[in-house]
Amino acid sequence: MTGLLAALVFGPLSQPTAAQLWDTTFERYKNAKSIIGTIEFVQSGVAGDLKSESIILTEVAAKQPNKFSIRQTKRTGQPAIFMAASDGKQIAFTAPPDWQRMSPRARTVYGYAPEKIEGALDTFASILLDRNLPVALALYNPADIKIYSQGIRAPKLVDEIKDGGRTIYHLEASYAFSRFGPGDPTKRNGVDAWIPIQLFVTQQGDLVAMEFEESLNFRDQRTGLNITLNVVNRWNVNLQVDAAVDDSIFAIR
Repeated sequence: MTGLLAALVFGPLSQPTAAQLWDTTFERYKNAKSIIGTIEFVQSGVAGDLKSESIILTEVAAKQPNKFSIRQTKRTGQPAIFMAASDGKQIAFTAPPDWQRMSPRARTVYGYAPEKIEGALDTFASILLDRNLPVALALYNPADIKIYSQGIRAPKLVDEIKDGGRTIYHLEASYAFSRFGPGDPTKRNGVDAWIPIQLFVTQQGDLVAMEFEESLNFRDQRTGLNITLNVVNRWNVNLQVDAAVDDSIFAIR
């Protein structure tokens, strides 16, 4: 049946709903056989005439059932690097800061490789430089995914953006914000505020970007003035799902 005849018989192709697009995104990464790419977290702040910016780059690769590599680099402000890898038999990751201050100093932690990628992030999640939804999707982590799935509610379709040969859907949802990380609406006082969050996804479920803004009020100890810091948090995501990944990437050196 030709496309024209199909359109006459069935009518125009229906546009996916925001909820369908968002559900497809979670399924896309959960079912990935392999993944490779980058996540750039840019946090920019403005307070009056003062401006600052922090950038953390995550380079990640993974292949089922249990091989992965992740490297996070912060070059702005106080530089920092975190690395973790599993070659399928052994896992190694950058030691926590307090371990590195001990004598003898431990720089790397070694252990047996996890049986599967899903949930492996729990081993070192607390010491990641950037622990947020895009990272949790890249190395699919059910614990973090659960928090974000219940903390991002009622997505609505805002716009369609043409980017070369693909269509990117701009969604806006309510985000459970907390000063201490992602808000947990299942806990008492687990959410400081519900704020808008912008999500950019393709129909196939690729997450392209995520962004939300926050305002922080504090008192300058030097001047005694009350200051409002407006912060924009944006993740630019470039992850290829089910792409070919060379096993040499997972080597533990």
